[in-house]
Amino acid sequence: LEKLRDAGLAAPADPAPSNQYLERLFDEGWLDEAVEQTNAFLNLHAGHPGSRGILLKAASAAAEMGDERAAQRFLDLAGSDGLNDQEKLATADVLVELGDLTKARTIYEERLKSAPENAAALIGLGRTALKSNQIEAAEKTLRRAIAVAPDSAAAHAALGLALTQKLDLASARVEFEA
Repeated sequence: LEKLRDAGLAAPADPAPSNQYLERLFDEGWLDEAVEQTNAFLNLHAGHPGSRGILLKAASAAAEMGDERAAQRFLDLAGSDGLNDQEKLATADVLVELGDLTKARTIYEERLKSAPENAAALIGLGRTALKSNQIEAAEKTLRRAIAVAPDSAAAHAALGLALTQKLDLASARVEFEA
């Protein structure tokens, strides 16, 4: 907690952290503390309209930390009814991390039907193909994402991974450096 205080991220006096505080913890990379504080947040704010975004960030952080059970719990609490497009993509991103590639692919493909140039959906679909060992499909999709969002570090990094799997190391290096 001392490091949190030094970074200006000490927990507020209110026993239930605010959305802003939780957002800041996630943004600053304090994932363990953010997940713990999200649990406290849920005790008082479950069902609050602003809690869905926090739950999805917590699910992503838990998945990143390898805590699949917590990630799934946060996803379940966020629900799937009435998600906006950004929340659907965030859900799909967590599903990729959890290995539920079929559900994730479906969400990305649905988004691309209505917004074929959506870079986040293209990157997600490319990552899903990559995790499914569909390297050619991943490369094609990620190149399309880069055409839409040439400055996207995530798209370049994912393409770099796909090219590495193809053993095209020179091209992969170019993507990692982009």
